[in-house]
Amino acid sequence: MKFSLLIKVIAAVTIIFGIYLLHYGAFCLWQYQDLLIPEVVEKDAHGMSRLVGYTFILLLGVVVLGLGSVLFMLRNLADAAVQKSVSSGLLIAYALAFLMSLYLQVVYWESGWGRLYVAVFLLLALASGYFRFIRQRVS
Repeated sequence: MKFSLLIKVIAAVTIIFGIYLLHYGAFCLWQYQDLLIPEVVEKDAHGMSRLVGYTFILLLGVVVLGLGSVLFMLRNLADAAVQKSVSSGLLIAYALAFLMSLYLQVVYWESGWGRLYVAVFLLLALASGYFRFIRQRVS
């Protein structure tokens, strides 16, 4: 697998996840996608409105979409040291996302979507780790 192909795949998955967060932000949180804004503004037991969480998910979606766009722009990197740095950063980021998704799946979610998140983040972490450690040794 070449670096260009790896980055294109990771960028595509990241962009799709960002669009998913932007489109289904409320559904990601409490499955309140059909509620009106006044119903979302009500305070919960901790004094936070659901709108705060919804806004956070929308901002996260924008950041993830931006990360995917930046990764797509990095697809033609030729310098091996920069490729190693980028793949190391992706390995760390996706490994942390995998661990957090696994924790949330075990403790809170127990859902099909949660299993999908765990699998996708594990796959992306493994692909980044493969390029960083195994592929670099072979070539």
